[in-house]
This record gives sequence, structure tokens and C-alpha cells, in this order.
Amino acid sequence: MKTKTLLALLLALLAALSLVGCADDGVPAGMKNVAPETAMFYLYVPEAWVSQSEGGIAGAVSPMAEGCNVNATTYLLDEGMDVPTYWAERCMPEYEATFTDLVLDETLCVESTLGGVNARTYVFSASLGGNPYRFRQVIAMLDNVVYTLTYTAPAEHFDKYAEDVDNICANFVFR
Repeated sequence: MKTKTLLALLLALLAALSLVGCADDGVPAGMKNVAPETAMFYLYVPEAWVSQSEGGIAGAVSPMAEGCNVNATTYLLDEGMDVPTYWAERCMPEYEATFTDLVLDETLCVESTLGGVNARTYVFSASLGGNPYRFRQVIAMLDNVVYTLTYTAPAEHFDKYAEDVDNICANFVFR
């Protein structure tokens, strides 16, 4: 009888220890990682979002199919520069060539962080296929690599996922 009790206690202890070991896997509560294993980061999004990661791009779309999405990309710089210079010299010329109606919301372009690294957030609007969209890009640099997290949404849905995007940014982790 003592052996069975001791064995049952030992099994219960092992089961409890295995649960504790699995509980701390680094994934924030209510979120999932959608970055490919080859990515230089973890991109955690709310569990309800649908992964759209493929190739070197990590991304997800909102659960209600309104056209809202978030993605993260990396770019290796061939020369050193800071985020504002990168934005002014690389991003803006490309965006202005793509979007004829781009409007930068300078009041929302602020210093921020991404993965604990100093970053800058840029918010702008433009049309795609005649439809108005808003964009929020958070750009950080680490070891001569540019990390860009972009949230894109039809203008009427942009604010709907602001809290989700804040959480995605707050839980971004460099590998």
C-alpha cells in the first residue's frame, strides 16, 4: 500500500513539474509567434489573428477580415545611418513614388521602442486601389539591420486594432 501511495505521489509530482516546465515558454499570454524560424525576431500577435508568414516576412491579419494586417521585415544596411535618415532617404522617396496622395501625420510620428531598442514610429495615410488606408510603421536599428513593423488598415478600421498593435510592438523580441 505504501508503495502505491509513494508511486502515486511521485507521478503527481512529475506531472506538476512537467506543467511548470511548459508554462514558461516565453510566449506572452493570449498571443502566438508568427515569425518563421529563420527570422531574426519573434513576432507575437493575438491568438485570434491569422498567420500570413511566408518567406522572410512575418505577418498576420486581423480576425474579422477587414483588411487589417501587421508584418515585420528586416533589411541589412549597406551603410550606417540612423532611423530618421533611413526614413527620409530610403522610405519616403519610395512611398512618394508609390502613393501619389501620401500624407504623413507628423503629430503621431514619435520616438518609441521595439524589442527594447530605441525606435521611431511613423503614421501616414495613402490610397491603394482608390481606397483610403492608414499605416503605422515602427522602425528600429540593431547591428546595422533595420527592423520594420508595419500595421496597415483601411482608414475606417485603423483605430479598431490600436491596442492589439500596441501589444504586438510591446512584445516584439529580437533573437
